[in-house]
Amino acid sequence: MKSTFKKVLLSTALATSLGAVALVAPLGASQVSAAADTSNHQKAKDKAEQRADNLAYQTAVSKQVEAMFGTANTTTEETTPTVTPAKTATTVIVPQGASLTEIAAQYGVTVDELIAANNLLPAGYQLTIPQK
Repeated sequence: MKSTFKKVLLSTALATSLGAVALVAPLGASQVSAAADTSNHQKAKDKAEQRADNLAYQTAVSKQVEAMFGTANTTTEETTPTVTPAKTATTVIVPQGASLTEIAAQYGVTVDELIAANNLLPAGYQLTIPQK
């Protein structure tokens, strides 16, 4: 039974890979009644045989796929993502007469970064003042 099953599986895999539809004959009544009378030991042996047949089938199919399409690069490397701590913005109250240059120097940022973070206009930008 083992070699017959392998032949059926391999022919099914070949037919499927070529685009044909494979048909498998249903089990006969004698095979069904024989399966009902088997012992637990025989059932375990049959399951092990089926697993081996399935492995042979999977191996045959993967070889056919590799032959048809080439070897796929399926190496997977598990990498742990690096988590960078989120930078939180610091809110300060600007003292009277302080300049952006002084504040930027105090907190270790550039004036341009302060302007961008606070939606401020750079020096020299022309504003239109509406008339009342």
